[in-house]
Amino acid sequence: MAAYGKILVRAPGTRRIRHGRRLMPGIVVGRVVEPLPNALYRVELETGHQIVAHVAPAARLRFLRVLPGDRVSVEVSSVDPGRGRIVKKAGER
Repeated sequence: MAAYGKILVRAPGTRRIRHGRRLMPGIVVGRVVEPLPNALYRVELETGHQIVAHVAPAARLRFLRVLPGDRVSVEVSSVDPGRGRIVKKAGER
């Protein structure tokens, strides 16, 4: 959730979960549209919005390979709703 002036903006389709004193980012499912330079990916969410995402370091340790067309779970940033991190492929557990 980002504050622009007095308006609070949140990425569409995300839920906020209270964990202790802070809000945890919402996780949504999307499809990788195209790879971008510097290990970034353009992901289209199920709501139709597009964000730029990178693979999370924990997922990188599991050698997660992301190709265009893959369904992925994305953790949307609370600061910038246009950015996120790819947590896992949607079919994985």
